[in-house]
Amino acid sequence: MKPFLLLILLFTGTLHCYAKVADTLTKAEILQIEAGFKKSTFYAFYMADSFSRKRDTVRCGEWFMKIDPYYFLTGFSNASHADSFLNRYRLSEEVKAAYREKYQTVIATPRTEDYLLMKQMRDEDQDVRRKLENCGDSFTCSLLRIKMMRTDSLHFETLYKYVQEKGWPDLANGSMYAALIAIHDGIRADYYIPIIKQATIDGKLPFDPLQLIFAKKRNGILDVQRKLDTSIKFTFNVNQMLNHETPNNIDKIRKVIKKYYPDIELILLYEKAAKNDNHVGWLDKEAVLRGRDKGNTMQMFFAELRDVCPKYIGENYWRITLIPTERKWDRMMFYVILKKPVK
Repeated sequence: MKPFLLLILLFTGTLHCYAKVADTLTKAEILQIEAGFKKSTFYAFYMADSFSRKRDTVRCGEWFMKIDPYYFLTGFSNASHADSFLNRYRLSEEVKAAYREKYQTVIATPRTEDYLLMKQMRDEDQDVRRKLENCGDSFTCSLLRIKMMRTDSLHFETLYKYVQEKGWPDLANGSMYAALIAIHDGIRADYYIPIIKQATIDGKLPFDPLQLIFAKKRNGILDVQRKLDTSIKFTFNVNQMLNHETPNNIDKIRKVIKKYYPDIELILLYEKAAKNDNHVGWLDKEAVLRGRDKGNTMQMFFAELRDVCPKYIGENYWRITLIPTERKWDRMMFYVILKKPVK
């Protein structure tokens, strides 16, 4: 089996990624990341792979012995034996034997609880997304989307609390698995960017996760903004949700949705003020409120709309999109976007 998508990226030219996000990093940060990367196991793999392609057995072996076995254990779904990957590289039999012993020592060592937790979340994440990609009918796809939202929500909160308590894990504790969950948690991109940046400098991650978070954040915001700028829409201020209350204009929202359903898309937008991070505290309280009888604010809000839009509507349904702005205060907006022109 092939490595998962995120890990496939590790085998491409990692050193060439810096230019793609240069506008989001300072020169000093880029130099820090480059220095950290050159001390990491990811650089060791990059060099070993490069010398292997050049048919330089000696230098390939020198660099290969510097690779942390967890790199392969994490990156391949069937790496219980070193021979599953050793023969892909130009290595002497002596190096193969030495690395085989090194690898088997790690295999024989029980995984940490943190590693198993991160791996379990990664496996669940990939399983539901793989099933969703291959679902054959709209009903099954709808159920899988709901399941993905639930598992995502649980994974996002679990990783967020873990990082707050323990910091970013290293390879032996599932750093690459954790990166996949962080990348999918788009609403906390601003929270994870400095943490993953430091993890990259510390050699716990390659550059790819940071690149992906920057790209996803940039593309996600642009897609939402483009949709809002070019579509016919109904706009509702739902600022009461910032105080964890159901907005008092819910009846007006319901009437619009009922009139134009199903040719609509819904977007709940958290417009973050430039100089505060209130959204982090807001998300924390929403996570706490999720356990109450009626659910948290978002659950209660969308529950009020369920009978007028019973089916899944667009990729943003049941989600909230965070967008940074130049505003002085946070604002919560809800948009009903029409997919067809009004007759």
